[in-house]
Amino acid sequence: NQKAQVILLDVCLKALPNILTKKCLATDVIFPNSSMVLVEGVYKNNAIADQFNNILGETIVAYIQQRIHNNPKAKLKLLEIGAGTGGTTEGLLPKLIPFQDNIDQYLYTDVSKAFLMHAQDKYVKDYPYVMPHFFDVTKPLLEQGIKPDNYDIVIATNVLHATPNIRETLQNAKATLHRSGIIIINELSNQSWFAHLTFGLLEGWWLSQDQALRISGSPGLYPETWERVLKEEGFENIIFPAKALHHLGQQLIVAESNGLIKECTNLFLETPITSSISNSKDVITNKEIPY
Repeated sequence: NQKAQVILLDVCLKALPNILTKKCLATDVIFPNSSMVLVEGVYKNNAIADQFNNILGETIVAYIQQRIHNNPKAKLKLLEIGAGTGGTTEGLLPKLIPFQDNIDQYLYTDVSKAFLMHAQDKYVKDYPYVMPHFFDVTKPLLEQGIKPDNYDIVIATNVLHATPNIRETLQNAKATLHRSGIIIINELSNQSWFAHLTFGLLEGWWLSQDQALRISGSPGLYPETWERVLKEEGFENIIFPAKALHHLGQQLIVAESNGLIKECTNLFLETPITSSISNSKDVITNKEIPY
């Protein structure tokens, strides 16, 4: 179950002197010739990753079942942030087959064109509701073609930590959700030498500008910090469905949106999602706000 991690770690350690002396790029080591072969096994096909992805999938299925029970004609939209190599997607899509008549869209997003092409080749044929789309969760939605108040479920696996400001990241993710829509976060739960010596060699590992919230020496957040920040950003009914497994280095957090969008222009505005938010005005500048 550690084979993929050991291979990746071995490759990175052998290249470490050249990476530190800038004789080569860490991206070229971890993704040789733009290949994902070294990292795919870290996110799937090992006991820990598969167990957390399975619990995530079961949580989504339970939510969908409840929504369909309440409204058999419900058409649900899912958005996955930083879907990457599809480690979470690959196990989740088969679980959605029984509900495919109620799935309107699965927006598979990433900031890498290579990952979006990967999704186009691997998933769209068998799951026509899968739509690869560029999305940087650190930036406003509309300039990226993402509609606010449009999704029922947001999925984020091992991606939110790689952003400068967790609060702004959560605000943007929350802006995509309907009221009572849920976000499911699958994230590292403690410091890891493996992560530090592999993905920690990439620039994205060190983007955080809110160190007070992060685990010391890591971009991750402890479970209690996630819970506090989510509450402060207007998420409710926060649960940890894999709490007994946090010692394995991962955590799952599920939180429900309270239906308010907080957007910063010249001040913070809290806007109830009851009308067309794209027509809202900034009361200071009288300009369209990004959402």
